Amino acid sequence: MNKLLLKRSIFSISVVIMVFSFLIFPIQVHANNENTISNNTIATNTEENEIIGDLGDGLKSRSDASENIVYEIMNKTFYIKNAFSGQYLDVDDGNASDGANVIQYPFNGGKNQQWNIQYNNDGTFTLYSQLGNNLVLDIDGGKDEDLANVHIWSYNGSDAQKFKLFYTSTSTYEISAKSSNYKKAVVTHGYGCSKGDNVNQYTYSKHWNELWILEPVAKNNIMGVKYAKDNFNSYVYAYPNLSNFGGDCTNFVSQCMLASGRHIDNSAWGIYRKNRNNTEISNVNQLNDSWALTDPSPWISAKQFKKYWSDRVSTYTLKGSEILKDPSKAWNLPIVQGCVIQKADNFLGIQGDATHSMYITGYENNSYLLTYHTTNTLNKNLLDFCNIHPDAYYIFYVF
Repeated sequence: MNKLLLKRSIFSISVVIMVFSFLIFPIQVHANNENTISNNTIATNTEENEIIGDLGDGLKSRSDASENIVYEIMNKTFYIKNAFSGQYLDVDDGNASDGANVIQYPFNGGKNQQWNIQYNNDGTFTLYSQLGNNLVLDIDGGKDEDLANVHIWSYNGSDAQKFKLFYTSTSTYEISAKSSNYKKAVVTHGYGCSKGDNVNQYTYSKHWNELWILEPVAKNNIMGVKYAKDNFNSYVYAYPNLSNFGGDCTNFVSQCMLASGRHIDNSAWGIYRKNRNNTEISNVNQLNDSWALTDPSPWISAKQFKKYWSDRVSTYTLKGSEILKDPSKAWNLPIVQGCVIQKADNFLGIQGDATHSMYITGYENNSYLLTYHTTNTLNKNLLDFCNIHPDAYYIFYVF
């Protein structure tokens, strides 16, 4: 298959990912969770059978599309991150036995944080812990009550082990058990942000701690592209909003990379909440007070991103004017959607610091479509961007 056909094939698959009629359900408003904090409600206009996102050409029927989108989820293994704290669904101490408690914990890449999502052919899913022993996510006693504990238990096919995944327009998911008639969600208790805070169930009320991000263990760029398109003009509370802190572009690109399964088992590249404060960041004190990250951080700094990733992946650099003169120079690079492009300064004819990070979300006229934050933009053609910044350098990262 030639390069163009390969890219078009990848694009056609990514189009299908945006149609979630099999997993989209109406999101209902219920009583508030305990210890409600201000500005923690997810804004959503999701409706029953609503088709979310930019579908482009070649849209299949809902029935065909649903089968394809379910394929991206079912029988695949994920790290499942809380959309408020940024910590992961974790079997405490890796205890592979009945009744082992489920908590939240920062990413460590262990089997106790990996969950295989098996479809039950009845609209529900069962989440198998990769610790083995046929252990699955389970609501203690199948209780239909707030604060019922979430743990693991040997698979028995009960309603306490069957969940529906309710999708929101921010690529986050409510996970609710059949034993509560899907009215109660798996949540982090009381918006907890500490390592080891408990996970239980509570009546769903559209709060961020009741939602989860599915991050594939095996890299899947389609999932990253879907996240980027869903969130090009929105902000997920698992990450700081840096719009008023010098720009949110690298923070956004990093999120998309994680959503595609680009995990690094160290603390240098990553971020999670330390407390409930300061989602919208305007100064360094707020950032340091509320978020755990390295300083300087390749997660949020375009300059540090370049320094960190240039030593870990293949990169290519072209000047904007070169791309405009001969677009094939960029198009023929081994770059596909899910890769990253950074704009770098031109300092007296020499490549300077990276100043802007962008995520590739598609193709148009033998060029790349770029989605990014700061000036929130969906599917900007690279050639149009180069026309605005012809003297800048462009760094292509192969992820």
